[in-house]
Amino acid sequence: MKPLVFSAAIAAIGSVFLISAASAQQEASREDAVRVCIGEAQAGTPNVSDANDPRVAARYNQYSSCMKRLGHNP
Repeated sequence: MKPLVFSAAIAAIGSVFLISAASAQQEASREDAVRVCIGEAQAGTPNVSDANDPRVAARYNQYSSCMKRLGHNP
């Protein structure tokens, strides 16, 4: 009986490591997408200097569209 419990514990620990690795990979993918989309938004709508500037909404829309295109939530 003890070997079965030990095997189950090993399997549980292994699955935690696999989930953690997949989560870290997804986080890195999202960070890359954020960098790309911020760059695109800044290049498409440069020099936004005031929060009331209508280009702020245009920049956000560009960022949001880019994130969706890359498969992430904005």
